[in-house]
Amino acid sequence: MTTDIAVAQAKIHRLSRLYLTLSRCNNAVFESASESVLLASACRIAVEAGELPMAWVAMFDPQAGTVRVAEHFGRGVEYLEGMQISLDAADSRGRGPTGTALREGHPVWCDDFIHDPLTTRWHALGESFGWSASAALPLSCEGHTVGALTST
Repeated sequence: MTTDIAVAQAKIHRLSRLYLTLSRCNNAVFESASESVLLASACRIAVEAGELPMAWVAMFDPQAGTVRVAEHFGRGVEYLEGMQISLDAADSRGRGPTGTALREGHPVWCDDFIHDPLTTRWHALGESFGWSASAALPLSCEGHTVGALTST
């Protein structure tokens, strides 16, 4: 019986954090003076309200054909130094949660970062930071995916 209660309480806590995060991000949309301020706020809110280790935003530059780290916040941001993400599914740099979310335009959830075959390229780094999961949520503008908010 106590196990059922603990599970229910944990679920309520997760949902409460999710709704708090969404609410604060919605406020940031209206309060931010620029895109960079909004993206930085979204990363900070995801970490603080969502109780996540790190969040970062990847933005796609269609003219250059590259993906860049636009903003980040949290523990382990060194992970992002030299980060290379591809939109090409044939390239291992494009098969992780962020590349897939950017390419396919839908959220990608990775419940077991260290053992998921799609994140093989990043297992050692993820393990060194103690990450167990990752999610990448596409960001769109005028119907086109332009970036992804990724959390660990």
